[in-house]
Amino acid sequence: MHMMIASDEISLGKIAESLGLYYEELLEKLITQRILLNFGPSNLEEAEKELEVLRKYKK
Repeated sequence: MHMMIASDEISLGKIAESLGLYYEELLEKLITQRILLNFGPSNLEEAEKELEVLRKYKK
């Protein structure tokens, strides 16, 4: 598998597409290879901002 890093510039979906895989297949490969993914907020402040956005959309 080619080495690529997901960032704000390229998503896991785009990485999967470039490798000719479905998103789920890429995730399975990453998990079985024990490659850690950095999803979600990196700190409490980011988490609170995300939660605020979700609450706005829930209304």
